[in-house]
This record gives sequence, structure tokens and C-alpha cells, in this order.
Amino acid sequence: DDPSSTFDDDNMLQVVMDFFFLAGTETTTTTLSYPSIQGEHKLKVQRLTERELKKETSKSRTTQYVDRSHLPYTNAVIHKIQRNSSVASIGALHQCEDSIVQGFLFRKDDIILTNLTSVLHDSEHWEMPDMLNPNHFLDSDGNFKQNEAFYPFSAGARVCLGEQLAWIELFLFFTHLLQTFTFTLPDGVKDVNLKYVFGNTLCPYPYQICAVPR
Repeated sequence: DDPSSTFDDDNMLQVVMDFFFLAGTETTTTTLSYPSIQGEHKLKVQRLTERELKKETSKSRTTQYVDRSHLPYTNAVIHKIQRNSSVASIGALHQCEDSIVQGFLFRKDDIILTNLTSVLHDSEHWEMPDMLNPNHFLDSDGNFKQNEAFYPFSAGARVCLGEQLAWIELFLFFTHLLQTFTFTLPDGVKDVNLKYVFGNTLCPYPYQICAVPR
């Protein structure tokens, strides 16, 4: 009932749409729509992932999140797909305090559009940045390693609040799909459009794919 409050029906609707629909579902489902494209173009990556899943998990059960530490190659592939897809390409909009960056003054509450894709595809940090190369996240012994230029959830005070939930969802959905299906292009289809449609997220163009039960 307070007319000066921002906690009203319109604001609540915006929060629900943002948290539960845009941030909570669209980003994850869009990210998961890329593996089947990239997996077909990099069939070797798909086969190596399937082999690791078969070796490290029982055929009688699906993967659990605790399995992630025993699946370094699979974990690296998920990170690589998320880096390549860069579905949330624009970071947080609001400046929290006055800051000077390379001589430029940014004032508190300024609206700033940060290009996270430029970081995730920076050739100074990623060798062959447009390729599906899981080795970016593996050390010489095949163990998983993090990369300091990996910011799919943004960084700092405005980092995505749902980051941990997103990691769980991506890992479980991705591994369950590869335990159940092998993804191939339909007969007669030689290639797919790897460019994206810019909207709330960076979405792939519509494509055809075959999910063959294993």
C-alpha cells in the first residue's frame, strides 16, 4: 500500500519473469541446445565423452553431480560448450559505485553493457577460441583445470545468483542425454548453421538432429 515502494505487482511480475523464466530456464536450455550441434561437428569429442561416462559410471544408473570430480573430460566439454555458446553475452547493467577504468570515469548507477563474449572468445586467453577444444580446461595429465578468463556468469558483485544451480542442471542434463542417446545429423544433411540469433540470449538457428537411443 506504500505508493513510494518498488515492491508492487508490476515489480513482482518482472522479478518472476527474470528469475524463473529468463535466468532460470532459457539460459540453461539454450546452452544445452548447442552440444548436439557441436558434438556432431566434433564427433571425436562426443565419443570420448561417452567413453569416459561409460568407464566411470555404472550402466545401471544415471550420473549424479558428485560424479563430476571423476569425469574431468566431460566437465571440460561442458565448460567448453558454455564458453563457445556464450548465451548470456551481456553482463550486469548497473554501476555500483564511481569507478575509473583506463582513464574513463563511470559513475554510480550508470548503465553499462559489458561484452562477456569478447572475453570468452579472446585469442589471448584461448587458443583457437572458436573451436570446440576441451583441452583448454585440462592440464597435461588430463585433470580438469579452471581458466581465469572463463566468465559465463559475469563476475564481481553482479555475478549470476543461480550459477551453482545452473552448473548442476547443465551437468546432469548433459550427461544423462549422452548416456541415453548418440547425436548425429540426419541422412543427407552435411552441415548446420553455427551462427546465432541475438535476443534475450544467443540462440542457435533451428536445425535438425537425430537422437539415436543407445
